[in-house]
Amino acid sequence: MGAFFLFIVAPFIQGLKIFLLPPPGEKLNALLKDYVEGMRSGNLFNIAKSNYSITMYLFVERWSQLRDVAEALGKFLIGYFIYRSGYLLNISGSITLIKKVFRIALVVAMLYLVKKVTIEIIGVKYEGNVFTLADYELSNIGILSLSLVYCTSLIQIYYRRNNLKIFKGLASVGMMSLTNYLSQTFFYSIFFYGFGLSMIGQMHMQWVIPLAVIIFSIQIFISIFWMKRFQFGPAEWLWRMLSYKKFIPLRK
Repeated sequence: MGAFFLFIVAPFIQGLKIFLLPPPGEKLNALLKDYVEGMRSGNLFNIAKSNYSITMYLFVERWSQLRDVAEALGKFLIGYFIYRSGYLLNISGSITLIKKVFRIALVVAMLYLVKKVTIEIIGVKYEGNVFTLADYELSNIGILSLSLVYCTSLIQIYYRRNNLKIFKGLASVGMMSLTNYLSQTFFYSIFFYGFGLSMIGQMHMQWVIPLAVIIFSIQIFISIFWMKRFQFGPAEWLWRMLSYKKFIPLRK
């Protein structure tokens, strides 16, 4: 079902966009300009209005976010299938299969990267709706393969060196994933929006990944510190009490 959403439903919506909708043109540029200005205003009403305008345009008029929902659902279901299959619960028994998936995914991912370099960096161009749709489908396959390379690489490292401190840190992050997600949202809102540092539209893309690495590294250390003393992250603790409708001790 995950492959159905990722490789059939999402490309179908993308095909409808390509063949039926006109190019976005100036309307999208104007909306993006208004969006950046709204985010930098510091006014919560303007921020909400800007978010609503761009979301409705991309979701209803351009179907872009509808396509993205199909993509995300497909990837989620594929991940859920891998988890339910039990391969990750018995790594020693699955390591042969994991290595085989790594090798296949690596070849496909390398071909995908060659395509990106050829088209986006060297500047080789292609024309026509069919080629555009084919490029989208190949990108879906390539991105999934690249993700599998990352995941299977980490699994193989863990299989050989599961005593590395980084894995204990990542485990702590996972145990308070909702808290970390919310804290990331809070930080980036302060960093980019007008009621904070108003950096949206000011930061070059080359700094986005280093910033994310720094923030996530800080979260790893905080998560380790927290989980040594408490059973759950703060948000997870509140969620459990709301779910079970009773007080649950937080400290270990």
